[in-house]
Amino acid sequence: MTATLYLVRPNVAPVVCQPWCTDGDGHPDETLAEDQTCYSARTDVDLSRLPRVKMDDGEVVPQVLEVMLCSGPCQPTSVVLHSEDLSICVDLTFKEARALADAFVAAVELAEGGA
Repeated sequence: MTATLYLVRPNVAPVVCQPWCTDGDGHPDETLAEDQTCYSARTDVDLSRLPRVKMDDGEVVPQVLEVMLCSGPCQPTSVVLHSEDLSICVDLTFKEARALADAFVAAVELAEGGA
């Protein structure tokens, strides 16, 4: 006969969430402090040039790039670019996020005949 022992960890004390945290409750159900991460509401950018994805329920949807804020007890607040479909997650400082935004705007302006 084999016995299995399960250890139950107590939950960690709630934290003070960022004002933009979608949970906003301090994440009281987490058992590890590093799991008490705040995420903002995300903005989804449809990637129209990529093939659409068929979901488990049969619905066909565009692939998206998600943009959101993230902050945890072990990491400073950052801007996250994430896509399940593309298997990417990029964690950017504010300076990097602004530089990337500026580069996107410059490329679009160049393509549209701007400076």
